[in-house]
Amino acid sequence: MRQAGPRRLWDEITAARLWWEGAGRPDLTRFGVTVGSDGEQAIWLDAPGNAVS
Repeated sequence: MRQAGPRRLWDEITAARLWWEGAGRPDLTRFGVTVGSDGEQAIWLDAPGNAVS
């Protein structure tokens, strides 16, 4: 794999997969998104207080 450009996308994909596996491979139905009145978004797992970083 060769990466180019301003972001190392393959590294980000690898990190996301490792997080997903470490979290027990949660199903898509367990994720949610909250959008504030200022447009700020928060992605969470199982409950709004459990933010995904």
